[in-house]
Amino acid sequence: MTALPPLLRRLRALAPAALLAAALLAPAAASAAGGALPFAKAKRKPVDPDAVTTIASDRLDFDYSSFIAYFLGHAVVTDPEFVLRADKLFVTFDGTNDIVSIECRGNVDLKSDDLHATCGRATYTRENGQVRLTESPFVRKGEQTLRAREISIWLNDERAEATSDVVLESPSEAVSRRRRRPGEGARAGAPKGTTRATGDSLEVFYGEGSYALLRGNAVVRDPEAKLSSDSILVFFEGGSEVRQIVCTGSVRIEGDGAVATCGKAVYTKADALAVFTENPVATRDGRTLSGEKITLHTDTERVVVDRNARIVARPDSFAGKRSRPADAPPSTVESDFLDYRRKDHVATFSGAVVVTDPDADLRADRMTVRFTAEEEVESIECDGKVVSIHAPDPNEKTSAAAPGDLYADAGRAIYTRADSMVRLLGAWTDPTTGEPRETPLVRKGAGGAGKVTGDELKVDLVRRSVSTRNMSGSGILPVSSDK
Repeated sequence: MTALPPLLRRLRALAPAALLAAALLAPAAASAAGGALPFAKAKRKPVDPDAVTTIASDRLDFDYSSFIAYFLGHAVVTDPEFVLRADKLFVTFDGTNDIVSIECRGNVDLKSDDLHATCGRATYTRENGQVRLTESPFVRKGEQTLRAREISIWLNDERAEATSDVVLESPSEAVSRRRRRPGEGARAGAPKGTTRATGDSLEVFYGEGSYALLRGNAVVRDPEAKLSSDSILVFFEGGSEVRQIVCTGSVRIEGDGAVATCGKAVYTKADALAVFTENPVATRDGRTLSGEKITLHTDTERVVVDRNARIVARPDSFAGKRSRPADAPPSTVESDFLDYRRKDHVATFSGAVVVTDPDADLRADRMTVRFTAEEEVESIECDGKVVSIHAPDPNEKTSAAAPGDLYADAGRAIYTRADSMVRLLGAWTDPTTGEPRETPLVRKGAGGAGKVTGDELKVDLVRRSVSTRNMSGSGILPVSSDK
C-alpha cells in the first residue's frame, strides 16, 4: 500500500516527541523550588535512517473514499525509539498521502526508555500540531508521574497543558529542609515520601524561556511542608533548572510548625531571595511577624521586614520568660524596619520603635536584640533622640497610670538578661517640650512624685529600685549610690 511508508515516517517522528512533551509537565513546581525539573525532556537519540518501523494488527482496512487506514485488533507500532500499542489505530490522509490525523483507541500504551504513558484515547491533529490524551491519561517517567482528565501537547508551539484534576507526584528529597530547633542535633535525613502537586490546570512551555504554570487551587505537599496558592508559576533555565518561582493569590506555606500567608511570593534562585508582599504574615511558636514586605535570604537565614514591621508574641512564646496567666495580653514590637540575622543571633529594629509589654513599654529610634544559641534574649540595646520606658506597678491591677509606675527617659538604654538590669545613659530630648536633657531621668508615678537623675542609672524593674553614679534625686523612689 503506497500510503504506508509516509505513515511510518510520521509515526516515528511523532510519538516520542508527543509523549516526552507530556512528560515535561513539571510536578510540584520542581518540588516547590527544590531543584531540577523532574520530567526534564531527554535528548533525542540520533535516528538511524535505515531503521525499520513496523505496524502489526489483527486486521488492516483502507477506505479509499475517506482516505482512512484502520489497524484493528492488537495494533502494535514497533520503532527503534518506542513501542506503541492500542486496540485500534486510525490514520486519516488528505488524498495525497499526507496525514491529517492519527487516532489511537482503547488501551493505548506507549513505552520509550524510562517513559511509560497510558490512556484510553489519543489523537493527533496535523493542522495545529496537537496531541490530545483523554480517558484517564497517565504518564510515568522514572519515579515521576502525571495524571489529569486531559493532557494536550502542541508540537508546533512547544507547549503542553493538563486540565481538570491534575495530580503530579515525585519522590521527595532525602535531605531535610527543616531547620533544627535549639538544642536539637543534626538529622540523618528527612522522612522519605512523595511530593504531590494538584490543581485545576497545568500549562508548560518548553521552548526558549520555558515555564510551568499550575493554576486553580494549586497545592504542593511533601512530608515536611505544604504550599497552596491560586497559581504557581515556575521559570526554568537550561531546560530543567529552576530560575524563579512566583506564587500569586491566597499564598499559604505550612511546615515545621510555622505558617506564612500573603498575596504574592517570589523566589529567585540566583539571588537566594524569597520576597513576600501583599499583607505577608508569618506565625511560629506563638509569635507572629508581619509587615508590608518580608524578604528572606535563603542562603544566610536573614529576614528583612520593610515598612510597618510588627511582631506579636504570646506570653509563653519566649524561652526564659517567667510564666504569666493564659489571659495576659501579648507582647508587641513595632518599627519601620526589621533586620533579623539568625546566624548572628541578632535582630535590629529601626524607625519609630514601639514595644508594648505587660512588664514595660518602650519607645526608641533604634533597638538591637541579641539572642543566645537557644534563642533566648541575651541583651537589648536602644538608642535615639529619646528612649522612653514605662514600667507599670505589678501590684496595681488597673490599666490607668498608677502611683507606683516607673518612667525612664535617656539617650541610650541597655538591658542584660544576666543581671536583669537596665542601664540608662546619654543625653536625650524631652518629647513634650523639645528641650535637651544632659542626663537620664527616672521618675515614679505619672506626676513625678520621685525623681532620680545621674550620669548613668541602673534600674531593676523587678525590685523597683535604681542605683546611680553622680546621683541627684527627690521623693520616695528607692535608690542607692554606686561607690
